[in-house]
Amino acid sequence: MFNAGRIGAIGVFEGPPHFFFYHYMDKYLPGRSKATIGKKILLDQFIACPMFSIQFFMGMAYLEGKSLSLCWQEFTKKFPTVYMVGLDLTLALDFSGFFRIGFTNLFEFHWFS
Repeated sequence: MFNAGRIGAIGVFEGPPHFFFYHYMDKYLPGRSKATIGKKILLDQFIACPMFSIQFFMGMAYLEGKSLSLCWQEFTKKFPTVYMVGLDLTLALDFSGFFRIGFTNLFEFHWFS
């Protein structure tokens, strides 16, 4: 399976959890006040990002035929860089109200292709 195919397969697996995470976050933290946006950013950066990154890197490595230990090694090697780039990019977009799943998926597809 080529890289875009693996990304597509992971997207099918990760799409529903992304949808429900952000859906419930918006449901339980409604509004666009600075305090609410700040809470959403904290949840996004410290809960969603690590959780979805583990799924993405482990899933991609597994689809490449790597063992689970090699999948974990790949995650621990790549995650710090991806997390820091994500912080730099998404924090400004989060506060502007622009950031949403579609943009993230487009960015990740470009980054990992």
